[in-house]
Amino acid sequence: MKYTPRRVLDKALELTFNGLIAIGPNRVFGRIRPHFLRAMGAQVGRNVKLSRRIKVLGARRLVIEDDVAVANSVILDARGALTLERGALIGFESVLLTFTHAWPDPERPVHLQGSVSAPVLIGANAWVGARVFVLPGATIGRSSVIGANSVVSKNVPPMSVAAGTPAQVVSARVDRSRAQGER
Repeated sequence: MKYTPRRVLDKALELTFNGLIAIGPNRVFGRIRPHFLRAMGAQVGRNVKLSRRIKVLGARRLVIEDDVAVANSVILDARGALTLERGALIGFESVLLTFTHAWPDPERPVHLQGSVSAPVLIGANAWVGARVFVLPGATIGRSSVIGANSVVSKNVPPMSVAAGTPAQVVSARVDRSRAQGER
């Protein structure tokens, strides 16, 4: 892997963000985090809330639209492209992966088999619960809800509630105010 000046700068900014900016108190650093991510090459919308101890990998391939909230201790791996659409909510200690090890050959150590990547999309107004793992290539449809401690390994349709390991759709999400008639 060749280290270009751009790559060295990206790594220095990533280390600064993950090691200093991300751990500072929200009262001081909460407003700085989105600006710092923009400086790292991420596309970050307005009114984005990034809590403490988040870790970002591959910021140049990260898109965070308006009104997104990311809770404490979340890992945002954007090396394979990660998009959080408008109004998405990511629960604490969740991990969104776009990059992982390849493992096709059982005779070779996994760490010597290279890697695979695939983009991840979290749809508008979707809620990813606490401690959820989203694996490379998964899409969570708009307005869907993912239950806590789930592992999302494939696409979740819009307006769905999914939970489990692996996550499976357990119900459709219904706007109860419209279903019962607005009062």
